[in-house]
Amino acid sequence: MPEKNMKNNLTARSDALSQEKGPLPPTKNKWIRLSWCIAAGAACALIAVAAYAESRPTTAAENEVSNLYGRATTAPQPEVSVPSLGPMRDIPMTDPETGIPIVEDENFGSLLVEGEVSENTPAQGGSWQNTIEASYQAEEPDAEAVTPVWKTMTFDTDMRQGDTGDMVRVLQSRLMELGYIEPGDPSGTFDAATATGVSRFQRNHEITPTGVADVASLKIMMSNRATMYQMCFNQEGEDIRQLQERLNALLYPVSVTGYFDKETEEAVVAFQQKNGLTADGVVNLGTRAVLFSDAALFGSGTPSASAPPAATSNVGVEALIASAMQKLGTPYVLGGKGPETFDCSGLIYYCLNEIGYEIGYMTSHQWKDSAFPTVTGMNALVRGDIVCFDGHVGIYLGDGTMLDASSSEGKVRITGPLASSSYWTSNFICGKRVY
Repeated sequence: MPEKNMKNNLTARSDALSQEKGPLPPTKNKWIRLSWCIAAGAACALIAVAAYAESRPTTAAENEVSNLYGRATTAPQPEVSVPSLGPMRDIPMTDPETGIPIVEDENFGSLLVEGEVSENTPAQGGSWQNTIEASYQAEEPDAEAVTPVWKTMTFDTDMRQGDTGDMVRVLQSRLMELGYIEPGDPSGTFDAATATGVSRFQRNHEITPTGVADVASLKIMMSNRATMYQMCFNQEGEDIRQLQERLNALLYPVSVTGYFDKETEEAVVAFQQKNGLTADGVVNLGTRAVLFSDAALFGSGTPSASAPPAATSNVGVEALIASAMQKLGTPYVLGGKGPETFDCSGLIYYCLNEIGYEIGYMTSHQWKDSAFPTVTGMNALVRGDIVCFDGHVGIYLGDGTMLDASSSEGKVRITGPLASSSYWTSNFICGKRVY
């Protein structure tokens, strides 16, 4: 019996100690023997319990827990109902950096992120951390967003027509970005077109439209409060007049007054509905682009009887020609819009804006397709008409002569008579009557 052997061993050990250290007093020897007996009894009880546990059948709950955690269940457990947890995919974990719930399966191959299982996700390096890290790296932007220049500058000085420099260039870039002047390369010269853009910006932001970029206007323009260019009810200006002329040309009848009234708003809504645009009566950059394009769909009305007849303003004609005459001899440079250099369409654009006729830049091709009244024959041209040729435009002076920016002569000049030149007669397309 194990108990007997253990008792004999303890007795022998006690005898050996007695021989080494001499006989113990009777009382002490009695208590030592009693302590060893108690220890031997406790050891025997533990051995008996272990033998029973090995021979007893395990319960279903114990088997479930054993399978789940991968270790043997040796100690007796109370009878409890343990639900099947299934694969490890159902045990939630959380990414320590983002707090996103993540679940991994038994092969670290499928992830559950925010309730959606990504099946058959290949394990990377055998850990779910690697998989998440790779997904974050893939989502990082290639480059940081570039801060606009105007956000890094301080504007504490007014700018007006005639000013030059980097500050004017930044002003022009911002106006182009917001759609108040035509896109292109900022010249750095505060010209008539820049003043027109500033004036339109001020109008749209309920600032008195002076055309001077004062500090108050610049603070709004160089902030997130600045809004894109648009034309809407209760505004007035040359661009509104051009809008009304274009609506009339497309058979959306409206009075040409330069004031955006209810009649104009209704005509704009009709145009937007016809062309599949948001019908809100506001001419934003999108509506304006369609309106002045070849793709614009015609309405079903007739031009308004209040549209002004052609060539009614001799004052405007003479102002235009006087402005152009002052540019004689200015060098021709392709893309030049003044005041130091011009190309053919840039000259007309600059001179019209200089005399207060607000107009966007148009190429020679756009001039011939513009909404202005068309003159079909060279002999019907009158002083102040814009003459359109194949790839060229000029200002008709009368008596068969024209003022233009010539690429062949490299400067602004007067040429004619047009009717005597086979080049001009063969390349003539039409005239456009601005006044």
